[in-house]
Amino acid sequence: MALFEEVFAPYVRFGGRRLELAAPRLHGTDVALLQAMYNLMLAAMTPPQGPMGKLIAISGVYDEATEAAVRGIQAYFGLAADGVVGEETYFVFGQSERPKAGYGGPPYGSRSLRVGSSGGDVKVLQNRLNLFRYQDDVGRSADGYFSARTAAAVAAMKGDACARGYAGLDPNAIAGDGYYDASWLYTLGGSREIFAGRNGFDVAMTQVLLREIGLYLGPVTGYYDTRTEDAVRSLQAATGLQVDGVLGADTFYALGRRNLRPAPSPLGVPWPVTVALRPAEGSVATGRALLYYRGSRLTADVTVIGLIPGKAYRCQIRFGDCEAGGRPGLQVASFVADPSGSAWIAAEFEAVHMVPTSGWVVAVSELVTDRQEDAGILCCGDVAPAFPVLSPAAEPLEGPVDIRLSPRDGMAAKGLAVLRFITARALQVTLTVSELQPGSRHPAHIHYGRSGAGSAGAIAYPLTDVVADSAGVGRSITVVQRVTAIPQEGWHLDLHLGPSLAGGGDRTIASGDLHLAQPVLPGRGI
Repeated sequence: MALFEEVFAPYVRFGGRRLELAAPRLHGTDVALLQAMYNLMLAAMTPPQGPMGKLIAISGVYDEATEAAVRGIQAYFGLAADGVVGEETYFVFGQSERPKAGYGGPPYGSRSLRVGSSGGDVKVLQNRLNLFRYQDDVGRSADGYFSARTAAAVAAMKGDACARGYAGLDPNAIAGDGYYDASWLYTLGGSREIFAGRNGFDVAMTQVLLREIGLYLGPVTGYYDTRTEDAVRSLQAATGLQVDGVLGADTFYALGRRNLRPAPSPLGVPWPVTVALRPAEGSVATGRALLYYRGSRLTADVTVIGLIPGKAYRCQIRFGDCEAGGRPGLQVASFVADPSGSAWIAAEFEAVHMVPTSGWVVAVSELVTDRQEDAGILCCGDVAPAFPVLSPAAEPLEGPVDIRLSPRDGMAAKGLAVLRFITARALQVTLTVSELQPGSRHPAHIHYGRSGAGSAGAIAYPLTDVVADSAGVGRSITVVQRVTAIPQEGWHLDLHLGPSLAGGGDRTIASGDLHLAQPVLPGRGI
């Protein structure tokens, strides 16, 4: 199952029903998508009059906060602010059930599409792909026929999405439920023709893309105003198209040919990483966390259910893995469960430039309030995107990186580890240590967490043993595979007494912490 279908079941096609505050509450993937797109737009848009509202929980439940957000959207775009998501409000999202969108039917997302399919929904799919780097696969402006080249573009977008944290998409070239949810969230343009008088979130994305190629210099407002239309006309003139200021299939394709972004980061907002929180033994608490960037700040958006009403809890991003429990890292929040035994919490962190592929967990524990201590983890989820997720504001370094080892536990050993990428997914660690006993052998590891914080922390990467020469100097070289980035922090290197980890040989005799201003990526020439 794909990300939204697993976390926010049941699957409901976006645009397929009227959304409003009701009893019982409406819930499903369409509500979660609306909430996620709204939060995404708050992060991406820069209207001079200020934002249309504030962040809301991505819960999949159409609650009071969601209704208030919808009223804000409606008021911003000049619609009746009734808090009901019907045809006109869906149209602001670029989704329409009627021919007014300009491409006819069937409605986008109403059926699975594969090689041989044809219709207006195929045109919409091609437009959405053509706005990004997949236009090379599609090979032409939208024609409404799902060809083998369109299939290749669908497969490429799925691959990009899965590589950036959107879990569960089937590795095929079929556009089905999970693909549509990913498409609605991150390929916001292309579902309708855009011209003067049509405003919405697809216009906001178009403004971002036009700005990136230097044709639009105004704020990202979602309004198709004179400056936006002038930018579209400039693009059309430069590419030999009819200069009419209308964004249609040919202009979408022309814009996409100048946009090399993969779809999961169309607005300078990286793809959110979703973490399923699973209950610890003896617990019934579950939940999910979304980690995503708003500008330079990392946002953690966490929903938990199955708690005891009125009790106090703490949510943390910890270093390590769920099996070992992790070590204290980023404090998300302390909170009290509501009368239903659930909670939604969110926090933002400055100067956290990367979500790594491993070494982080999101954990919820009961809080002993009189001591402000945790009483044990109740639910936990490993943060494991296929590739690191970088802050849009980050300018990653390319290495190498030094970790200096200082003596521990009364020992004299000290040294230096040099970390350097030798391929795009292979990290070489060169470790040199002095003040050792001649001929001695010492296991070494890169661990998650910080040194000197109680336990050593889970082992991230075992290193080649260090063997001292006759002068008491040891050196080892290890090539660690499947490493795509060095995080800012959350790693430390320990050298152990040895000669093995048994019988007290796991005693740490030297250690050093990784602490960088920015994450480190493989060099561009690798």
